[in-house]
Amino acid sequence: MSRIALITDLHCSLENKSQGVDTIMNFHNILESLNKINFDHLIIAGDLCLDKPERKTYEYLKPYIENIQKPYSIIAGNHDKGLLISEIFGMNEYFHSIENELYYAKLIGERPFLFLDTKIGEVSTTQLTWLSDQLDFYSEQDPIIIMHYPPVESGVLHIDTKYGLKDMEQIQKIFFNFKKTLNIFVGHCHVEKYIQRRNLNVFITPSCFVQIDQQSKIYKPDHFHIAYRIIDFDKDSMKSSVHYIF
Repeated sequence: MSRIALITDLHCSLENKSQGVDTIMNFHNILESLNKINFDHLIIAGDLCLDKPERKTYEYLKPYIENIQKPYSIIAGNHDKGLLISEIFGMNEYFHSIENELYYAKLIGERPFLFLDTKIGEVSTTQLTWLSDQLDFYSEQDPIIIMHYPPVESGVLHIDTKYGLKDMEQIQKIFFNFKKTLNIFVGHCHVEKYIQRRNLNVFITPSCFVQIDQQSKIYKPDHFHIAYRIIDFDKDSMKSSVHYIF
């Protein structure tokens, strides 16, 4: 059995507090909590930076992430820049310069993981073709998808009405054509939620910054308790849980 720790939507800023939140302290608190548990791999599912991508923020975060002494994988969120992430975190082999996208496949434990780039709310034709090819290649296995935006409507009104995935139907068509169940882990929505649609199980992980009111079309904080997700899996089974830090 392998174990992944997943964190998302850190929204770190070295200069400013946002809504009174010390995002850097949140980052250190999350890592301190992770250092107390056993896991094999860390995934950061996007939005490392507060509002806009800044090199100095990535450079600050990197040594602390590496200090946990676990392999890690990162994807870009809508407040990130894939090129900067690839340069600073040594992921140049995964950066596709023509499309300006950071996406890749990786074997973790006994499962293939597909890491997508949805940072601008849409996916290039080239990446969609790659995704379809990867799912064909792993058709006899149970790949796990990591992406920032959910590939279905989340029910979080502020996200669905203003910040949803623009080419959702194209991605869904590829996912729905896969003959087995797909487990998909996302961030972006600043809530904890599970959504099942057809063959998709979508797990939304809470933010390391703020959780928002799901019923409000305008931005409205719900609470400021941060969390991480644990995913335990082998080739035949998977279980997941969310852990809040109080």
